[in-house]
Amino acid sequence: MALESAGGSIISKIAELMVEPVGRQFRYMFCFNTFVEEFKERKENLALALDGLQDDVEAAERNAKEIYEDVKQWLEDANNEIEGAKPLENEIGKNGKCFTWCPNCMRQFKLSKALAKKSETFRELGESSEKFKTVAHKAHPQPIEFLPSKEFTPLKSSEEAFEQIMEALKDDKVNMIGLCGMGGVGKTTLAKEVGRRAKELQLFPEVLMATVSQNPNVTDIQDRMADKLGLDIKEKSREGRADRLRHILKEVEKMLIILDDVWKYIDLKEIGIPFGDDHRGCKILLTTRLQAICSSMECQQKVLLRVLTEDEALVLFRIKAGLRDGDSTLNTVAREVARECQGLPIALVTVGRALREDYNIPIEDLTRYAVGYLIEDARKRVSVAIENLKDCCMLLGTETEEHVRMHDLVRDVAIRIASSKEYGFMVKAGIGLKEWPMSNKSFEGCTTISLMGNKLAELPEGLVCPKLEVLLLELDDGLNVPQRFFEGMKEIEVLSLKGGCLSLQSLELSTKLQSLMLITCGCKDLIWLRKLQRLKILGLMWCLSIEELPDEIGELKELRLLDVTGCRRLRRIPVNLIGRLKKLEELLIGKDSFQGWDVVGTSTGGMNASLKELNSLSHLAVLSLRIPKVECIPRDFVFPVRLRKYDIILGYGFVAGRYPTSTRLNLAGTSLNAKTFGQLFLHKLEFVKVRDCGDIFTLFPAKLLQVLKNLKEVIVHGCKSVEEVFELGEADEGSSEQMELPFLSSLTTLQLSCLSELKCIWKGPTRNVSLQNLNFLAMTIYDGDNLKQIFYSGEGDALPRDDIIKFPRLRELSLRLRSNYSFLSPRNFDAQLPLQELTIEGHEEVGNWLAQLQQNGFLQRLEFIQVDDCGDVRTPFPAKLLRALKNLRRVNIYNCKSLEEVFELGELPDEGSSEEKELLSSLTGLYLKRLPELKCIWKGPTRHVSLRSLAHLYLDSLNKLTFIFKASLAQNLSKLERLYISKCRELKHIIREEDGEKEIIQESPCFPKLKTIIIEECGKLEYVFPVSVSPSLLNLEEMRILNAHNLKQIFYSVEGDALTRDAIIKFPKLRRLSLSNCSFFGPKNFAAQLPSLQILEIDGHKELGNLFAQLEGLTNLETLRLGSLLVPDIRCIWMGLVLSKLTTLNVVECKRLTHVFTRSMIFSLVPLKVLKILSCEELEQIIAKDDDENDQILLGDHLQSLCFPNLCEIEIRECNKLKSLFPVAMASGLPNLQILRVKKASQLLGVFGQDDQASLVNVEKEMMLPNLKELSLEQLSSIVCFSFGWCDYFLFPRLEKLKVYQCPKLTTKFATTPDGSMSAQSKVSEVAEDSSINREWTRDNGWEEEEDGDDDDDW
Repeated sequence: MALESAGGSIISKIAELMVEPVGRQFRYMFCFNTFVEEFKERKENLALALDGLQDDVEAAERNAKEIYEDVKQWLEDANNEIEGAKPLENEIGKNGKCFTWCPNCMRQFKLSKALAKKSETFRELGESSEKFKTVAHKAHPQPIEFLPSKEFTPLKSSEEAFEQIMEALKDDKVNMIGLCGMGGVGKTTLAKEVGRRAKELQLFPEVLMATVSQNPNVTDIQDRMADKLGLDIKEKSREGRADRLRHILKEVEKMLIILDDVWKYIDLKEIGIPFGDDHRGCKILLTTRLQAICSSMECQQKVLLRVLTEDEALVLFRIKAGLRDGDSTLNTVAREVARECQGLPIALVTVGRALREDYNIPIEDLTRYAVGYLIEDARKRVSVAIENLKDCCMLLGTETEEHVRMHDLVRDVAIRIASSKEYGFMVKAGIGLKEWPMSNKSFEGCTTISLMGNKLAELPEGLVCPKLEVLLLELDDGLNVPQRFFEGMKEIEVLSLKGGCLSLQSLELSTKLQSLMLITCGCKDLIWLRKLQRLKILGLMWCLSIEELPDEIGELKELRLLDVTGCRRLRRIPVNLIGRLKKLEELLIGKDSFQGWDVVGTSTGGMNASLKELNSLSHLAVLSLRIPKVECIPRDFVFPVRLRKYDIILGYGFVAGRYPTSTRLNLAGTSLNAKTFGQLFLHKLEFVKVRDCGDIFTLFPAKLLQVLKNLKEVIVHGCKSVEEVFELGEADEGSSEQMELPFLSSLTTLQLSCLSELKCIWKGPTRNVSLQNLNFLAMTIYDGDNLKQIFYSGEGDALPRDDIIKFPRLRELSLRLRSNYSFLSPRNFDAQLPLQELTIEGHEEVGNWLAQLQQNGFLQRLEFIQVDDCGDVRTPFPAKLLRALKNLRRVNIYNCKSLEEVFELGELPDEGSSEEKELLSSLTGLYLKRLPELKCIWKGPTRHVSLRSLAHLYLDSLNKLTFIFKASLAQNLSKLERLYISKCRELKHIIREEDGEKEIIQESPCFPKLKTIIIEECGKLEYVFPVSVSPSLLNLEEMRILNAHNLKQIFYSVEGDALTRDAIIKFPKLRRLSLSNCSFFGPKNFAAQLPSLQILEIDGHKELGNLFAQLEGLTNLETLRLGSLLVPDIRCIWMGLVLSKLTTLNVVECKRLTHVFTRSMIFSLVPLKVLKILSCEELEQIIAKDDDENDQILLGDHLQSLCFPNLCEIEIRECNKLKSLFPVAMASGLPNLQILRVKKASQLLGVFGQDDQASLVNVEKEMMLPNLKELSLEQLSSIVCFSFGWCDYFLFPRLEKLKVYQCPKLTTKFATTPDGSMSAQSKVSEVAEDSSINREWTRDNGWEEEEDGDDDDDW
């Protein structure tokens, strides 16, 4: 049979030989060795040519020359061809004699033919190398290092000068511009910015810059200009050099030459700069300190750059120094420093950058290092020292009172001084140390050692430090401190240890210790603390090993501070331990520590500490604790009067921060009777938060108001029985209380929410109440109808004579109410509200609110207005109010079902008044959402409206809105940065042409600062912007236009539009572009250059050719997502893209797609990391062969070279015609694959399959995916093997998770190997016995079986 088969093969081949030239075909069959010799010879010749040319290239590169592009291409082609020939070389050695096994004759025929073809390629390449007489030219120099825009800080003075220069550059009558100003004012910086923008706007193809200086060197200037153009000037004489440069520059059609730092008249002809009639395309910008130079150089345009104003100087200084608004102390210093810099940017920038602060320092830590004082005295001394250092600028303030900052330069100097022998400090904090620094041979002279901010994993057994007083350490969590570590530290007074594990027995000899702070430390043997009788500060913070405090702590008679904050497992404090600490000044237990307070006489038998013990502490000044329930409060208990700062929680409340900085009470989730409630209101209380507390009807009874004279903030939420917040009683006539009036004068913040029974806030006579400091009032009442007025006028209430309630500092008012309330009080009251922010929710009389504010002259102060769910409001801003809203910056309107327009624009009564002709000129943000009846935003003539400050426009779910801007309004959107439009289903135009307006619009809209455009679900939108807008979008970074099913093109032409000459518009900063259902990006003669595009998402297109023909310069693409494309292949996409940076590819719901890549593309996809192909029903192959791959032999090595070396994640779902993902030989080309998920592919036979035309030569029987961590095979009804074909064994040494669901025909057995790897072994003859079971394996838990269930998750 073999002979018959061989005979049949030979006969068929002879038939073929009769058709093709006979001699050549016979040579393929019988002259194999000749082809081999020719192949080797020509390969060697090409290799020699390659080596020689490569040597020339390397020599040129060493001389900073630029290699010709065709040379680079030849080198790449030659390398590729030589590398690509390796599979053929491997086959040469394996080819046997023809007639030892006749089927090899066919192999030999094909191999000879392939060798001949490759030899011819070698020959052609070798001959083409002979044309390269030279391989390089002198490199063009890098462009002038113009400033990136972030380095240029636009301020009013520089912007004015910049605009003047740019206008002059566009003026054909101006060819010499002089920029003058004093030294350091920023002339060079501004000139570089001009050069950058001139290049960016394509005003000049070439921009040259040279520094002239006080003693100009003509030769240097000439060489600098020639270098910028990549040319040599070989002439020696001055005249010859000038003529040569002039000839070079005249060949440049348009150019800008910047001559920086000119001190005296310079002869341009002497340099060789063609000018005026000699070269009309050359413009010169010179910078100088001397205005006379501008005259002597005959500058047609003189621009003065003045010094900065004081405010501008402060702004620049704060930016460069990185200061924030909250840095009050530093900002005060900043203003002084800025003033000293005399408005000179160079000084401001230099000093500002040098003063960037660093190193937050907790003030509390400094206090605990200050031993030898009473705690209160130590705190005062630390505070005084900090203020003194701040005054000297050695320390800086921060946003909070709890920290200070030290600049890194100051810190370095301080450490250097302190490290001298005189002071004996060793500070190596925060430098990543893992072991004790042994660079010091001796530590005997050290008085202080700080190694905080490290994670030491090793400590010496012991150290001899006879003078050491302060030791600050941070250890790795698992490190045990050696038992004898502290023996040589007899003088130690302060020890701070963070992390590690410590036996307190090791400190038994450290009897001079006064401050011991253990933080997140594993502590044991606490009983040994009794040895430390001098201890004044004991901190055991976040030490989770502590379950009980030893009774011996009560013996520490000198203890001033005890801190057990965060000891969550602390269950017991022995009875009277706290009561024996008579000198205790600060007790800090906090919310996450001990809560088991006992009450004498209860069933617990007095096993734990009681709150009563606090009354034994006559020095107690600072307290932080949590009381879990009311029953823990003894009947006659009162908190110590001497308390200055406290955080006290009753119930489940939360208080942020470790150390109390004020007086704060937090009540949550408990019921209180009136007496207990009164017990909790301590002297000097400043902050009260009451949440979900029952049985309270009056939160603050009249008798408590005198105690609450320091009250600053009240927050009440969810107390369903509260009827009034403040009860205002009469002060007894002649009593001492009369001297403490008025009540509530310190109150700054009042927030009330979810109080269903609330009837009023203040009940009773108001004449004794002063709200002079109230700046924030917020009320949210959703489920009650009892609130009628905020002030309640009781009997005998004597109203103020002028019937006015004054809120002189109220800046923010938020009312979210669902009740028919009157405004603040009876109708004969008038309220003065100097508001800046107003929020109204659930009220229908918004206009009345604004009218009342206007009546009292406060409307012009409003900066923020939010209207939410106000049912019958049709126009929140009528024309009569709009003119008063001069400072309105932001408007939010949500959920108003009847609202038809936002701003009603009437005719201005006084046409001659310029002050009222720019309505809404301060508006920066407009946010409109869920307004179903909104027909227009601006109703009426818009000629008096200016949106020059508008930066953010957010429109969502405006179902009847048909357009956004009229053309006249769109003209002044110069600061618009973000445009978001979603679910505006009737929207047809973003910019609507003028309709019946008197004036004619002369200019196109311009959006120079627009960064983001997002348009979603606007089904009737056909176009976005006129094409005339596109040149202004230089700062556009993101454009997403999705689910706009009627969209025809993004940019459209209107009559009179003039495109750029070549119809190419650049979007230099666009990084993300998402489009759906869009056939054209712009008009047919329009092309968009997108050099910065990194993310491209295309969805819902029926054909792609027109769109991709208009997208150019896609050289930096990293992520590509293709969705719902009705095309069989995507070649038109690949043709327009540079794939060398592509890392992520998602292909989703492309119903007709048959393949994704071709083999020739794979070499360009080296960076690819993520590949996801989802719901592509017709997909047959991920990688298809190229059109010209007819006779090519696909050897195993060749397939292995088709690899994705960086691919980390593959996910394939619902691709029901796919038989396999890749040929098995490619598995070795996936070295970094970590995640492989395949789901719902009904015809898939194996994850890896066998290519029909591939040779199995060099394909291993065993394969490995060395970095695979997750493998998931789900709902694959036809899968037989993991690898279908030659290789039947796979190994996954790092697999962590394996999931096999609903794969009934799977024969592959997955099992762990002795070394813990997962293996996959395929046995085609039998179905694996567990293949029908849903199984999941993890490295930690092994195999687990799960019930079969519907797993149609939404992906």
